[in-house]
Amino acid sequence: MASPPNAAPATAAPVRRMSSAARIVGVFVSPGKTFADIVAEPHFIQAYCVIAVLALGSAYALLHRVGAYALARQGVMMSASGRVLSPDQLNKAIAASAKVLSISLYAGPLTQLVLLLFLALIFLGIANFLLGHEATYKQALAITVHAYLAQALYVALLILVLYLMPNPQAMQITNPLGTNLGYFLDSSTTSPFLYAMATRLDLFTVWTIVLLSIGLSKLGRKGKFAGAFWAVFSLWLFYALVVSGITAAFTAA
Repeated sequence: MASPPNAAPATAAPVRRMSSAARIVGVFVSPGKTFADIVAEPHFIQAYCVIAVLALGSAYALLHRVGAYALARQGVMMSASGRVLSPDQLNKAIAASAKVLSISLYAGPLTQLVLLLFLALIFLGIANFLLGHEATYKQALAITVHAYLAQALYVALLILVLYLMPNPQAMQITNPLGTNLGYFLDSSTTSPFLYAMATRLDLFTVWTIVLLSIGLSKLGRKGKFAGAFWAVFSLWLFYALVVSGITAAFTAA
C-alpha cells in the first residue's frame, strides 16, 4: 500500500550507547567495542570518579595500615643521602617526609587529574600528527581516562593486599606487588638502571599501553592497532629510559 504523499519519511531509531558503568566494565572484557563507543560519545566523568575514589582509598589504607612515618622511613632509607645521615638528621628527615607524604597521598585524585589532562594532550598529538586522525581533545581525554582504569585495578589490588596482610609494615612500599620484573630482583646487587627499568616492565603498565593503543586506533575509520601500539610503546620506552637513568644517577650519588 502506497504511503500518503504528505507523510513524513520514517526516521531510524536512535542507537543506544553503552552506559558509563558498562564502559567501565567493557574496557576490561570488550575493549574494542567499548573504545569505539567512547570515541562516538566521549564521556569520562564516571571513569575518573572510579580512579579518584580508589586513589583516596589507597591513601587511607597506606596511612592507616602502614603509617606515614613507616612509609617515609622506607623512602628515606632507600635514598643515597638517607644512608649517610646521623640518627638525629635521619629522624628529622623522616618526620618532614612523613608530613609531605600524608598531604601528597590525599592529593592523589588531583594529581591524577592533572596527569590525565596532560597525557590526553600528548595522545591527541600522536593521534592527529602521527596516525593521521582528526580527533578532538575530549575524545583523547575519554580514551586516556578509560585506559587508565587498568592502573586503578592495580590500586584496588594494592588496597586488598594491605588489608589482608597481617603485618603490612613489612611490605616493600616502593614496589609492593609482584607484577613487575623488578620485584624479583635484588636491588642491592642489581645495576640501579637495570633495576629501575625492570620495575617499569609491569603487567598493568603493558595492559594500559594496549588499551591506549586500542583506543587511539578507534579514532579513525581505518585506524590500525599496530601503528597506534608502536607510537604509544615508543613514547613509554623513551619515558622509562629517561626516568630510569635519572633514578640510577640519584641512587649512585
